[in-house]
Amino acid sequence: NFKYLLISISIFCNYWCLDAQNDIPMICGTGCNSNIQNSRALIGPQKAANLLSAKDKYYDYFNTSLAMWIPNITDNVKIIKVNFIVVQKTVNDPQNFTINGVRSDGKSDTTFLRNMIIEINSIYANLADPSDNGGQAICGTCNQVKNSKIQFSLEGIHFVVDPNYSFNPTKEINIYLNPPNDINFSLCNGYSTNLNSNINLVMNLVYQKYSYFDEYTPIHLLAHELGHALGLCHTYLGGGCSITKEEILSSGNFFDDHFGTYPGRCPEVVRSWNYDPYLSNNDSTTNNIMSATIQRSYWTPKQIGAMHRNMVFNNTRKYLKSSVRNLNPIVVDSDEAWDFDMLLDRDIVINNQGTITLSQNLQMPDNSSIDINSGGKLILNNSTIKDDFNNDWNGITVKSGGLLILNSTSITDYNITVESGGTIIIKGSLDMSGTHTVTVQSGGYICIESGTSVQLTDVNSLIKINEGANYGINPSLSVQSNCVSLPASIITTGNGTIADFNQDVYIQNLTISASRYIGGKNIYVGNHVDTNNTYGDVQINNAANVIFDCKSVTFDAGFECVSGSTYEVKNH
Repeated sequence: NFKYLLISISIFCNYWCLDAQNDIPMICGTGCNSNIQNSRALIGPQKAANLLSAKDKYYDYFNTSLAMWIPNITDNVKIIKVNFIVVQKTVNDPQNFTINGVRSDGKSDTTFLRNMIIEINSIYANLADPSDNGGQAICGTCNQVKNSKIQFSLEGIHFVVDPNYSFNPTKEINIYLNPPNDINFSLCNGYSTNLNSNINLVMNLVYQKYSYFDEYTPIHLLAHELGHALGLCHTYLGGGCSITKEEILSSGNFFDDHFGTYPGRCPEVVRSWNYDPYLSNNDSTTNNIMSATIQRSYWTPKQIGAMHRNMVFNNTRKYLKSSVRNLNPIVVDSDEAWDFDMLLDRDIVINNQGTITLSQNLQMPDNSSIDINSGGKLILNNSTIKDDFNNDWNGITVKSGGLLILNSTSITDYNITVESGGTIIIKGSLDMSGTHTVTVQSGGYICIESGTSVQLTDVNSLIKINEGANYGINPSLSVQSNCVSLPASIITTGNGTIADFNQDVYIQNLTISASRYIGGKNIYVGNHVDTNNTYGDVQINNAANVIFDCKSVTFDAGFECVSGSTYEVKNH
């Protein structure tokens, strides 16, 4: 009953499917399918379930453990930024929405467009029940998950003639509303694991639809297209998505809380684009937002979980308006290789027998943390952890019996605390910038391997080794490493320092012309405080500010702080 056409427009190329009887388009972009149907997804559910890959576990192509991504009632809402790009036919004859357009009912065009987003947000926040009895029985917990915790923020409405126009495409999803043409279609393009790919939506004839009848039609259609932007595909066959029910399963779009036990009611029957799913309780056609009906108003809990999961791995996440942190952490108690990029919305807890080997970038939400408990291990291999929204996450805490290995790592926006009994190993290279510290508390262990390059870029880029901290590795870990005997003997570059509070510090024969942090157990400053070194005065000049962090400081003869320069004493 379907024929396939290939269309090229000035912005996108995509597939769509037309209903043979009513010539009604059932279209959405292939971008929703291309990312999910990859080599791992096609190997089959049983084999995939046995893989040790962490991405298989967390991405979960076969929807066996989506529960961790289904939002709780207390979870924060994720807001995605969008723009409307209204493409007019000509300046003098727009045949589309205009900035000053007024409808026959007195509402302006811009008000209608803003209301579209308001109505879509209402749908996503107040989900309907399935339209048929069978769907309600299958969904089970649908009545418990009525809020998807996903909303959309309309950042701007742009009226243009040029169909190639885009506005801030890397930060906001552009929704193109095209002028009248011979083809009525909509599509989503660009959803991908490639974070450099930009998502766009195209919708035709929205102006005509709202002008004549059924204003909710374009609203529900846009709700559907935004579902594609969040990584979902159709509940029916074709339209740029799977063309067999087997492909629906292998692509990760078979949700058993929508279809039932495989194959169940898969695929849904396509009747016509303006079919009312409420006409019959037993027609295998539902009001699911990814269905092909005129009324689309519910997600199943697993569909919702999949969308939240997709915002961790794929490029929808770059359109988030702000950082979101939820309360249920990811708990790791097995060996996991994280060789993929993620934007998490929660804390990480690594428990006994748990290991994360991170070799890609990890983005953490504001105020989040990573805790390494006894028997847990975190290895950073040429990887970066950061908060791209506000550069404000709480960092890593290594508990007693935990192990953190930094292997060629950059620290730009977080702190590390190694508690008593915890161990940190620094190897390869460490590049730390900003006001950030690695603090090894009394009873903690630090190992800096011989040959390690340490760049402490800024004055307050610090490694603090508290009094009572240990050099080496907690013997209970049975880990061998080539540690230097005293971390303070490591040669560092940059304006920061390694502050060893187990050692006294002697400063003489020195002119300090730039701001510095100097830490030690006791600090002695003067022209002959250390008989083993050349005598000479100590002077702070050139408007430098020096912080002495110690239990006690002694300023002896020969110390001078010239006018305009300052020093500060901190007693740790």
